[in-house]
Amino acid sequence: MAKQAELEKEAGLAKQAELERETELAKQTELEEEPEVAEQAELDKQQEIVTEGKNLVAEMTATDTDLSTTATLSMEVLQNQERLLDENKCYGCNLEGTDLSGKNLDSADLEGANLSGAILTNADLDGANLKGVNLSNANLSGADLSGADMYKVNLTGADLTNANLENALMDDAILDGVKGYQSSFLLIPNE
Repeated sequence: MAKQAELEKEAGLAKQAELERETELAKQTELEEEPEVAEQAELDKQQEIVTEGKNLVAEMTATDTDLSTTATLSMEVLQNQERLLDENKCYGCNLEGTDLSGKNLDSADLEGANLSGAILTNADLDGANLKGVNLSNANLSGADLSGADMYKVNLTGADLTNANLENALMDDAILDGVKGYQSSFLLIPNE
């Protein structure tokens, strides 16, 4: 019996040793897998950062292009504004959004110019040639437009509050959404 007890003890110890080896092997496998999972998570994170970086570069490039275009347009508008003020004419030029408040543009030739969104408050445009000019959304409040030739002018959304339109020629003018004008001052030739 002692021998059998001894054999059972050895078998038990062997079984315990085998269980310990299996447990150790399982732990080792788990530890080996964890770095792979951690490595994959790190790679995923790095890929996400790279993608965000590429998106940011694309955004910055688009912004730079927009800024470059805006700067070019702004430079063009400033040069045109300077030309207008120096020569009192700027035929067909781009003056979009420019501020000409209070400027003396008496008899100026602006035929075909783009003055959309321009600020012309209290500007003197008496007798000006404004044929075909785009003045959509322009602020012309208090401007003197008396005697101006405004044939086919686009005044969509423009503000003409307190503007002097006496004897202004406005045949075929686009007047949709114009604020503050009185048609009694307009001279629209009979056809």
